Amino acid sequence: MPHVTDLNLTPKDIQGLTSADALAAFLTSLGYDTAHRKVLTAESIGLTGDSAAPIRTVEVLAEDVEGFLRVVFVQLRSLTARSRNDLARVLGRTNIDHLLVLTSDFDTFEFVLLDKRRRESRGPVDVQRIQVVPLSLAIARKAPGTRQLRAIRRFTWTGRDGLEQFDKLRSVFEAAAFSEDYFCNRALFADHYLLTRLREDAAWRDNPTEAFQQVKSLLADARTRWLDKGEGIVREQLFEPVFRLLGFTAQVNKAVGEAHTKPDYLLAGPNGKTAAFVYAWDRWLDGPDFNLDQQTSEENPGACVVTALDEGVADWIIMTNGRQWRLYSRKAHSRATNFYEVDLAEALVASGDTDPNEAFRYWWLFFRAAAFATDAGNGTGCWLDAIAEGSRDYAKQLGERLKNRIFETIFRHLAEGFLEDRKKRLEIRRKPTDEELRDTFEATLTLLYRLLFLLYAESRDLLPIREAPYRAASLTKIKEEIAERAGIAETEVEARVAKAWSTTETALYDRLQRLCAAMDRGDSSLNVPVYNGGLFISRPDESDVREQRIARFLATHKVPDRFLALAIDRLARDPDDKTLALVFIDYKSLEVRHLGSIYEGLLEFRLRVADDDLTTQSEKGREKYIPLSSAKTKRGKRSEAVVRKGEVYLSNDKAERKATGSYYTPDPIVEYIVEHTVGPVLADKLEALRGDLRKVRKTFDNEIAKLKVPPIPAVVKSGELTQRDFAANKTYEAHRGLVDRVFEFRALDPAMGSGHFLVETVDVITDRLLTFLNQFPVNPVSFMLERTRRNILEALVGQGVSVDPDKLTEVNLLKRHVLKRCIYGV
Repeated sequence: MPHVTDLNLTPKDIQGLTSADALAAFLTSLGYDTAHRKVLTAESIGLTGDSAAPIRTVEVLAEDVEGFLRVVFVQLRSLTARSRNDLARVLGRTNIDHLLVLTSDFDTFEFVLLDKRRRESRGPVDVQRIQVVPLSLAIARKAPGTRQLRAIRRFTWTGRDGLEQFDKLRSVFEAAAFSEDYFCNRALFADHYLLTRLREDAAWRDNPTEAFQQVKSLLADARTRWLDKGEGIVREQLFEPVFRLLGFTAQVNKAVGEAHTKPDYLLAGPNGKTAAFVYAWDRWLDGPDFNLDQQTSEENPGACVVTALDEGVADWIIMTNGRQWRLYSRKAHSRATNFYEVDLAEALVASGDTDPNEAFRYWWLFFRAAAFATDAGNGTGCWLDAIAEGSRDYAKQLGERLKNRIFETIFRHLAEGFLEDRKKRLEIRRKPTDEELRDTFEATLTLLYRLLFLLYAESRDLLPIREAPYRAASLTKIKEEIAERAGIAETEVEARVAKAWSTTETALYDRLQRLCAAMDRGDSSLNVPVYNGGLFISRPDESDVREQRIARFLATHKVPDRFLALAIDRLARDPDDKTLALVFIDYKSLEVRHLGSIYEGLLEFRLRVADDDLTTQSEKGREKYIPLSSAKTKRGKRSEAVVRKGEVYLSNDKAERKATGSYYTPDPIVEYIVEHTVGPVLADKLEALRGDLRKVRKTFDNEIAKLKVPPIPAVVKSGELTQRDFAANKTYEAHRGLVDRVFEFRALDPAMGSGHFLVETVDVITDRLLTFLNQFPVNPVSFMLERTRRNILEALVGQGVSVDPDKLTEVNLLKRHVLKRCIYGV
């Protein structure tokens, strides 16, 4: 029987799922109809050959009376992304919606919702009408986390039919993909700051009970009330009442349906102001939406916000479709891609019936008028500015601590590991030559950046870390295993690691090499596409090219487990400010710039092996290595050795010991230089294109008009293409030369180092192009980007890899194209 509210679940409810029968009983308790279970075969659902081989059992566990939604259990020989994608491909062809429960051993489950995207076209080009996107949620049966329990609790059948229940499940899976439990922070703030230090803020103690009850009442049965009802009704019944509850006076700034880049509302509160872009309920916020937005379907909401920020409308801007609420900042490094988001509907559910707990606070605190109010007394800006500044300070301090550890211990652990492997496994006993030390240094640097890349990419969901197959092979899994054995006391880590891992075995390095090979060549079983960048070369040739030479070294040499475990743990964890216990580093809060300073600093140094015991002494403000035997004693105190004979250490050609990164330019200087060099030249170039871009709309409108008069082209008549798609294709062909002219802009850094200037340049060019192109909703660049999007998706299908098409936003694709076409460095 369907339930009125979601069931409360405990870890025991999940721990008991040890068979298909137990799963069926669990679904029954959640309200699913399991009266007609049915065993299937791989062949009966359309799988044959290699696709059918991994399947051990297929069974329909539950199905509603109308046949809208079906729960299918599949036991596999091994849980791989390829098998999941094969199932999604064949089951996605049916008219039934599917929730899959996949496992191989009943220890790890992957719940997969097959989301058939019926939003016909998010850009006016010929894209596939229905795309099946497998949304995944992995759960460990023996130790389910609170976040996993909360998501599974939301599986409770409360819908009036299978269609409504599927819509609920989709929102659950989308919320489960958030960066943290109650919010999605796209590098606008530091997650660690939001999760720990924010709770110490006086604002956290404010009581939002009254607002919680009123907002909960406003959003009751929201989807039924507002889906497909148009922006005007949602404005009147939801947005304006919510703005009042948040403490704003809302002034309409744009009429309903007026397709323009200016905000819909100007919001004023006590001592503060902001602006808001509002859209139809559940409308896509990362590009045009021709399905759920009937009034402003051509708008790219993210681009509209960038335009408003560039024009100085406000320092902080709100964007919402009712369900999702986003916050953008004028001071963000990338105004288009850095934002903070809360799923309000899910936050209300997670908060329970009466208690406005932390889930609701993460929405209320950030979007209420008080967050935008400036402190007139000291001119420190608003509350949001303080949170952003605190996040930046945290990230800067974290980056400095990480940098110091890399110079002092991490780099040494990795290099010592290579030299220990050289001595024991490869049985080369003689002292390494200067050339061999150079190779070891470069290989250590490359291995270090492989680790940093993986930590960074996994933290930002750039790799499928939330999917069970990849997670089992991930660096996240490795670092968690190491942390569990190493403990939380920093002073005990080295001894515990020495007890747990040997100096001869290389199991950790072998696991890491397999992961690096997946980065290089792709691996459909992990749902990883081919990247084949120089950092991860796994099949080096015999040439003397630097990257190939380093890759050969990394393939033939290894870092034994003890050395690698210590290095990974020091990279992955940092002492907590209050408890001093080791906690995982929030790599998402670090920027490429922080990692760049480490790289540039290391380039000054060389790897050396001590011929004698060494100590350090200060000379003109710098520390230098000197033999311990020649060190002068101070007031009867003998100097102590900091490097023992035979140990490796880093120093520059002057024997100096300093983690400088001395050529690293601070952010404000980089931003100023890019603004005053790239900015004016780009502005002149874009202004020269304005007239030609205006002609594109005329061509498009003429093509639409032609389709009103027979003969109608066969592809339109048959429904293969919509009129809009057909007209867009003709328009693109007529004006495709404009695309090359837009990207005929070259930015060169002739001494790029880690690329600090070029990273800033990519962000600046992307934001400026968005602002400019936003004035021309129909333009050939958007057509080109949508074709690129389609080509990427088709290429991934060919690799046996699936990706959520919504992640390939126009903003991300534009940034990608800027990087490929406009950026050069030496």
